[in-house]
Amino acid sequence: MEILDLKANQQILAFSDQSIEDSSNRITKYTRQHGRNIDLRVLTSQVEPEIITTLGDLIDIRAELNISPQSSNTDLESINDSIHQATSPWSEELKKILVVTFLDKILKNMQYVPRHITETHLKNLYLELYREDISFIYLYSFREKLKKLNQLI
Repeated sequence: MEILDLKANQQILAFSDQSIEDSSNRITKYTRQHGRNIDLRVLTSQVEPEIITTLGDLIDIRAELNISPQSSNTDLESINDSIHQATSPWSEELKKILVVTFLDKILKNMQYVPRHITETHLKNLYLELYREDISFIYLYSFREKLKKLNQLI
């Protein structure tokens, strides 16, 4: 299962190291300035639009290939582990952008996350560096969205 394999995804490599570094620096600066009072929507706006769009599309494509409405939470955990193994060689800057991209995707699909997951909860996960939890919530929301779409068909 090739989830977010950097070598297989030339779209990411098309971005300059400078644009990745700039986005990462803006994320860091915003987080430091606002501490626990960050606004997740403002946080996601710190990433260059082309980068967050491309990473978001890549995440969605990989999710479409690996998740079905019948996927169990155990399946999602396995996919989540694969994501973090595949991205382990990535630079810290790119990993930081990836987490913010997951947050962006979750915020756009809040109706598909468990009820106890609020923006405050997501903010705390982000500030406490629970990357795996954030990506799992995205995978969960993706599966729930698929379930809802299948009900409409």
